[in-house]
Amino acid sequence: MLVKVTEDLVKLVITKPEELEIKELSSGDENEVFIKVMVSSEDYDQVISVISSIKTLVQAASHTDNDKKVKIEVDKF
Repeated sequence: MLVKVTEDLVKLVITKPEELEIKELSSGDENEVFIKVMVSSEDYDQVISVISSIKTLVQAASHTDNDKKVKIEVDKF
């Protein structure tokens, strides 16, 4: 669910949604969700400029998912 929320929010700010890759990775902590976001190099700066807001919204959404701590990392191709 949190990956889907992240995906929907990132898609709002990028120009190449077909190149978006989002994966949930194991963090080793059952109370934590680690989300890896990969975007095109052309969209990277735009995502970085709003990632703090995206993290805040996804963290708020986590209250319906056992209130897990959310970590989001953004990288580019």
